[in-house]
Amino acid sequence: MPYHTIAVHLDDVDKAPDLLTFASKLADEHNSHLIGLFIMHPLEIYVARISEASFSNNLSDIINKDQLEKMSKLKTLFDKQTNNQNFESEWRFIENKNDSVFDVLMKQATTTDLLVLGNDGQTKKKSENDILIEKALLDSPVPTLVVPDGFQGQTVGHNVIIGWDATAVSRRAITAAMPFLKSADNTWLHRVTDEKNEDHFQHSVEIDLASMLARHEINVELSNSKNSSHIAGNSLLEEARLRGADMLVTGAFGHPRIRNVILGSTTRYLLDHSALPLLMTH
Repeated sequence: MPYHTIAVHLDDVDKAPDLLTFASKLADEHNSHLIGLFIMHPLEIYVARISEASFSNNLSDIINKDQLEKMSKLKTLFDKQTNNQNFESEWRFIENKNDSVFDVLMKQATTTDLLVLGNDGQTKKKSENDILIEKALLDSPVPTLVVPDGFQGQTVGHNVIIGWDATAVSRRAITAAMPFLKSADNTWLHRVTDEKNEDHFQHSVEIDLASMLARHEINVELSNSKNSSHIAGNSLLEEARLRGADMLVTGAFGHPRIRNVILGSTTRYLLDHSALPLLMTH
């Protein structure tokens, strides 16, 4: 299904220009209706931070004013970026008093084809945005495209590498990425294995998968690499770099949560280290 409706979540004035440039380029290439989303944070989170006793109506007014000023700045940036473009656009301001930003965002996502989120980048301390991204990857009703902070690539989804591990989530990611795969100039299906084996694809499910994609007029090149660093995400990003990919498609959190906690998560590694947009689905 084409991405006829794309929503981009905006919450940071400083990082919005690059994210809006990316989202606008995406909407233009896919002839999409682009929605800019700003969701007010509920006042409860501020109460939790400063204690209920010191929270006053006056402070509530100040916080609301700050959020409205941020929204106004983001709307100005959105209008500037989308005016006189070939695609339709819509600014959507959600006044939110009680629900979490994540819950509101998921409700909004149900009426879109693709959700675009900006990624804070490589920070040692997990931010609210990091938590929002992780929850979206697990629970979003639509594919999620995570864009690294400051990404300024000339192309979006023209050279796509698929991170394949023969799991259900990686297969669902391929379905989610179909609009990109159909229009890409180059597509690679890459599997990170424990041992490099040039004959790996002679009799494997990847051959059948490539044949299936060919029936959709999507030609893919199969490849695999040895996980020499013992970090699958690192091997996948290195392969993407060598091939000049401008997007990585992969499943998100494909293993049980307890295993992710104990052993670490490939998804978390990609989010922390990827310089490429990540199209993910769970």
